[in-house]
Amino acid sequence: MPLVNLKQFRFRVWLRTYNVLGLFFLLISGGQMVAQPAATAIVKPATTGPSTRPVAPVQLIQLSFLDGKFDHLVIDPQKNRLYICCRTANVMAVTSLKPGRMDFQVTGLSRPQGLAVAPDINRLLLACSRSGGMVQFFDTTTAVQHLGSMELGDDSDNVRYEMDKKRFWIGNGDGQLTVLDALNGNRLVDIKLPVHPEAFQLEAKSNRVYVNLPLADKIAVVDREKHEVIETWDIKGANYPMALDEENHRLFIGCRKPAKLMVLDTANGKTIAELPGIGECDDIHYDPKAKNVYMTGDGGICVYKVGGLDQYTHIATVPVPGNACTSALDPTTGLLYLAVPHNNNQRPEIQVYDLRNIK
Repeated sequence: MPLVNLKQFRFRVWLRTYNVLGLFFLLISGGQMVAQPAATAIVKPATTGPSTRPVAPVQLIQLSFLDGKFDHLVIDPQKNRLYICCRTANVMAVTSLKPGRMDFQVTGLSRPQGLAVAPDINRLLLACSRSGGMVQFFDTTTAVQHLGSMELGDDSDNVRYEMDKKRFWIGNGDGQLTVLDALNGNRLVDIKLPVHPEAFQLEAKSNRVYVNLPLADKIAVVDREKHEVIETWDIKGANYPMALDEENHRLFIGCRKPAKLMVLDTANGKTIAELPGIGECDDIHYDPKAKNVYMTGDGGICVYKVGGLDQYTHIATVPVPGNACTSALDPTTGLLYLAVPHNNNQRPEIQVYDLRNIK
């Protein structure tokens, strides 16, 4: 389907800128210590959790005049930019990472929810939940130039970029993943799902896509070349955010009811660990350099340490303003960017945290 020119589109430039046991159990047998296989054990929450650790942001990026809720955000390190879905204000804010200021806004949107960048081809795709699930295409070579739009279906939400095939993946509608050509915007295929998808992750070394389906209490495994669901795993707890450790075949799932982090084996969907989480979690990130997992939700950032032999420890909960649930991790610096909405005396801003060495 060719792109349709957006009739009303404009830029507005603003000058302002438990503690828990790991999965390594030792059994005493004949006076010797024998390691139990980690894949058969589940880490249960300790009776007392890790301490709350106040941590000051290392940087603040003010988002003046942007009231209401934020949704997903994404970092483009090559362009030194952060793109933020301002859902209530119906704009996309564009900020610089350094020195850290809001450069401009893209207005005229209809409840923007998700986005992804294709840094190798200078493209950005923005998904909106209203107006027929409109997605917007942008060129990011210099400024952010609008290229066109397309209706996918209501509630277009999470977006991922498949670099080797130059394709955007969008979760939308009552249950589908839509695949678009990132170069020309053509609609390639719709993959049917039983219910609306939330977060999903693509493996780089296989054709597998893992998709959270909280309305069905399942995770779907999709073959992205066969264009079909090849497996489903049962999971209860309102599974919304997801992160992937592809090298070690581990999937990190954020659950809201109850609030917890689940670690799954991607080979078979078996639960490896369960640890306490934060309410209304909306994003999870895995930092392979720091061996940390970050979960952001209502009022806190949960920090987990990933050890050897499936050892997962909830080491801290960092308090943050309420309703600050969405975030982005800079893969080059390890800094975590948290979207904080306006609330009473709290002004809208991006709070930047360095949690790599927290203990």
